[in-house]
Amino acid sequence: MAHTVATPAERPAKSAVRGRTDTPKYSRTSVLCNGQIVWKVGSDRDMDINLNDEEKADLRAVKDVKDDLNALNGLQLYRSRPLTPIEIKQPLRHVHMCLPNNVKARTYTGDLYGSIGHVFSCSDEDFNARRQNIFGVAVQDILYHDFFRRLRRTEYLLWDVEAEKGRWVAVIAHLYSGNSSEEESPNVSGRPPTSPAVDRNRIDEWCIVSAERSPAATARVERVRQRLPKVLREGGFSIDRDSEIDPAIWVPMDPTSWASGLFIFAVIKTLLHRITEFYCKQQTHQRSFWDPIPGWLNIDEVRAEMQVRFILQFGLSFATSLL
Repeated sequence: MAHTVATPAERPAKSAVRGRTDTPKYSRTSVLCNGQIVWKVGSDRDMDINLNDEEKADLRAVKDVKDDLNALNGLQLYRSRPLTPIEIKQPLRHVHMCLPNNVKARTYTGDLYGSIGHVFSCSDEDFNARRQNIFGVAVQDILYHDFFRRLRRTEYLLWDVEAEKGRWVAVIAHLYSGNSSEEESPNVSGRPPTSPAVDRNRIDEWCIVSAERSPAATARVERVRQRLPKVLREGGFSIDRDSEIDPAIWVPMDPTSWASGLFIFAVIKTLLHRITEFYCKQQTHQRSFWDPIPGWLNIDEVRAEMQVRFILQFGLSFATSLL
């Protein structure tokens, strides 16, 4: 059976010679390089992840960045969709990375532990099992659990928590050492070398911040309030009696059903900058830390900022090819 070959269209006059599959023609173009969305490291040997090494605990293998790229795309493509955990966490990591070193050492945003395992959003029947699965550790291993290890060496916890799928609140807490003096905690066999010299294991002031105003939002805050002490108890932390800041930090109201993550990002960033102001003024913790956050919030501006911070956090690069 004969095959008919289509006749190529005539090229316009004065146009460049058409390329062929065996002799292609190339031109300049801009290429978005997605392959480098990983933590920057010095060399191949630095890619070994070590949770007990402060410099390597956050390293990510290249094959693990698919979710992060999808999250960046989500921030860019969807305006009225609730934020996913990675969409809110990576911009927060960039905010934290840009702080003075002294402030970075005093603050912790909880990594992804506010959403992993749905500990704060699951049913009451599943809570104990999920809590123990994510936060439960043997007494001798408390110092190895990444969340508790980092929390023990910090003064402020500013934690984005998913109280319900796509509905975010912030757990804000000030910690201090429950020991008689801020000396190094008793030595534990096998203690990681990066464990904190000061063992902060008590909370003297805290609150749960929500930008939503509704009975359902109040119920979500209450669920987090009831579960938080049980989660912290897994790591040997305790909350002082009558220490909750009530009313909680006032924030602008979220009138939507999808923007709570944007509000919580803005709240945590504002509070990190308050702590930075204390540091710049050489002040210790001040009661003014719990003051209201005035003004209003442009959620589109916040989303745009988060996109830029997301890109910067991963060193996303544009490459121009001259082929």
